[in-house]
Amino acid sequence: KRRWNNEVVIATYDKRCYSIMDIPFDQSPSSLPVQGLGISHAQYFAQKKKITLKYPNAKPMIQVQGRNDQPIYLPAEVVCANELDPQIRAKLPLVASYTPRIRHEAIEEMRRYLLPGAQKSQGGGLLPALGIGLLDERVVVNVTKLPLPVIVAAGGRIPEGQG
Repeated sequence: KRRWNNEVVIATYDKRCYSIMDIPFDQSPSSLPVQGLGISHAQYFAQKKKITLKYPNAKPMIQVQGRNDQPIYLPAEVVCANELDPQIRAKLPLVASYTPRIRHEAIEEMRRYLLPGAQKSQGGGLLPALGIGLLDERVVVNVTKLPLPVIVAAGGRIPEGQG
């Protein structure tokens, strides 16, 4: 948790960059109320942002620094970062199982965030600031799909999809 303080994340719904202030692991979008509005963050995103969260009960929330150093709480599913906390990484199979089409669309969306001028904040974009450029074409590689491993517990085989 400590190593994430002051790390920068991108909100996927508005392409804004925020600095992490805290990660409350005991809160979820449906359990954390929006201060002064009397509704949960899940309800806020549905009503105000027109975003239906896929995982409204997933913990943690990401506390970021807003205007005038005021805290803003974002659901983990709407932020992107360079590295993941080990606790979040352990939950990735539950949260981030994407089909190839959805994965491709998500990569294209993130790619648009990184292009010069795509952010609403000042500057030429994240990658050019780091001296990195993007090519328009994708790298194509051959893959081999491996079969799922057999899972055995207490001497019995666990059926696929239940392990």
